[in-house]
Amino acid sequence: MRRTLLPILIVSVLVSALPGPVFADSVQDLFGQANELYWAEDYENARTKYLELVEKYRIDNAELNFNLGNACAKTEQLGSAVLYYKRALRYEPRPDTREAIEWNLDRVRTALVSRHRQQIDQNRMLFDESRGAWYALFHVFPEPAIAVGFLVFWLSLVAFLVIRRLRPLRFVRATGISLLVLTVLFGVLLTGNVTTTHTARFGIIIHDEAEIRGTRTADSPARAPVLPEGLEVQLLDGSDEGLQRVQILSTGREGWVKSDSVKEI
Repeated sequence: MRRTLLPILIVSVLVSALPGPVFADSVQDLFGQANELYWAEDYENARTKYLELVEKYRIDNAELNFNLGNACAKTEQLGSAVLYYKRALRYEPRPDTREAIEWNLDRVRTALVSRHRQQIDQNRMLFDESRGAWYALFHVFPEPAIAVGFLVFWLSLVAFLVIRRLRPLRFVRATGISLLVLTVLFGVLLTGNVTTTHTARFGIIIHDEAEIRGTRTADSPARAPVLPEGLEVQLLDGSDEGLQRVQILSTGREGWVKSDSVKEI
């Protein structure tokens, strides 16, 4: 695996939000212990300590999730590895770190395809991440780029209207219409991007061959086929009796899976 560990996190980034020096020291010590265990090839204990940083101390960033994903991959918990690689990408890491994360994520997915005895050309279907046409439209550009575009066109439109009022110029009418259309377009894209980002929730199946049920009752018969480990699904509202309602992205099919078999990205 490429760059299997990022052993040093910038301390100021890791602990700047922590409430006190004792707490900060314990977090630094724990992270150092996890790195030492990883380099000593004690991957299971390294994974446990990385996980403690994420779940107990709520330390969450690209580098830590990348390290945790690597430890999960080394211990053959490939679904969890996909989960933490995806979480790492959510924090928009540096280009070199992003490249390493994506490379490792691809390797883990290839291993999962082999584990489930699928043909390599079925990899896209197995890990289909299409989230619907509207989601794809609103996320064609990253949110910061859309926000900058909206601000630029809005300010340009305001400046144009001011200039036109002070000095009417008929031949630039098309410019005003173009600026208005672009401002409205980027405003709609920005609204849709923010709305879908904060309302749509996605998760990863972390257990092998998770059963999906048609109803929320725990004793309802499972449907075929089972969901493969590492599959991304949309998390829908509702959970009951240890079950979580999900939607399969590639087919749109909905059902219920055990809550401990899926984790949110």
